[in-house]
Amino acid sequence: MKHDGIEINEEFGVNPTMSMCFFCGEEKGELVLFGAEGFKKLNEKTGIYESAQAPMKMVVDATPCQKCQEKWSIGITFLEMTEIEVISEMKRGKPTKFEKQMVPTGRLSVITEEAAIHMLSKSEEKDEVLKRRIALMTVEDYEKIFGNVESDSEKSSDIHDSDD
Repeated sequence: MKHDGIEINEEFGVNPTMSMCFFCGEEKGELVLFGAEGFKKLNEKTGIYESAQAPMKMVVDATPCQKCQEKWSIGITFLEMTEIEVISEMKRGKPTKFEKQMVPTGRLSVITEEAAIHMLSKSEEKDEVLKRRIALMTVEDYEKIFGNVESDSEKSSDIHDSDD
């Protein structure tokens, strides 16, 4: 059944969920409508991904909420990233093709611009990082620079001064 551009799931309707911030876990104030084809779960018995009722709240993407964006705006944000394998193609409910993708781990640090300039003084990417105000780092590079910062969102997004 189709209604004004969204295909309605016969059992779950528009199949809504509230979007949560990947970084702090708070609600983003966004309602996501999955409809008939948008939300699927793996049926453990058949190994096939099937339409399912979306959870009441869930992380839908890695776009930070307004509160996190405001926190990040006071300095340069360094995000730890890791590589995962994701399904890129499905046929008859079964994955047929996979691809590697870089995704945030949730660990991050915001440092002052002065500290970032000092830290990136020998980096070819310095100008780009300062312009974009964000740097994506592998787990190894992040740990070399920031150590093993706790994944607790309040602690990992604290401002670091140039002494760190």
